[in-house]
Amino acid sequence: MRVDPLPSDAVDPKQLLSVLLQLKRGDFKVRMPVDQTGMAGKIADALNDVIDLNEQLCGELARISRVVGKEGKTRQRATIGRTSGSWGTA
Repeated sequence: MRVDPLPSDAVDPKQLLSVLLQLKRGDFKVRMPVDQTGMAGKIADALNDVIDLNEQLCGELARISRVVGKEGKTRQRATIGRTSGSWGTA
């Protein structure tokens, strides 16, 4: 049986699933390739941006846990930079 390769602008579903499963396990170092073009590139960029936001949020929560919970600095606030929607609210 012959398997045709994916078009150059298609998302590799096995790669996408692998990235999503690693993300689910808390691995924020995983990323989709940045060299993709077309719709696949847009999907990869969007997923990489979401992973980056999650990584920043986890880092900021760890910082707040330390400075508020351990150092008692209750005036500290969490921030992950300029965000919109629920990211900004959280």
